[in-house]
Amino acid sequence: MRAKDIVRSPRIGVDYAGPWAARPLRFTIAGHPAVSGKKP
Repeated sequence: MRAKDIVRSPRIGVDYAGPWAARPLRFTIAGHPAVSGKKP
């Protein structure tokens, strides 16, 4: 795995966290089948 395979995105399901909910604090591996959310 290379560093460019790691993707940052906003957190999911934490609307209660206020402005922190939109911060890119969710880290996933690009294209991994176990990652939920929108598919490109």
